[in-house]
Amino acid sequence: MGNSDKVLHLVREEAFLDFLSMRCGVEGRAAEYCVRWVKYFVNHSGQDPRPEHLQPFLAHISKTKPRELVEKAREAVRLYLFFLRKKEGIRKDILVPSPLETRTALIGSLTTVLRLQK
Repeated sequence: MGNSDKVLHLVREEAFLDFLSMRCGVEGRAAEYCVRWVKYFVNHSGQDPRPEHLQPFLAHISKTKPRELVEKAREAVRLYLFFLRKKEGIRKDILVPSPLETRTALIGSLTTVLRLQK
């Protein structure tokens, strides 16, 4: 089992995809990109990702990724952290924005990236 397989188990990909679809309105390729960013975040942060790992992760990816992609990674990880907080009760004292706060920005940003990739 490779490292990314472990991440799939940790992320509970199906439950996260359901959350993205039903609670955030993020589906299809946009949801797939969210999951990819979360996998990258979890691989970078270790088996117990926490909100305090977000800034070091963003600093790491900003060395090789454009600002727009770093912002998309930030939004995807914030949704994931909110998902974890709701599903597993992780660090309820940490304020993570609700999906409704980030949905419009995330969809708009991901749409732009998909257009640029065509």
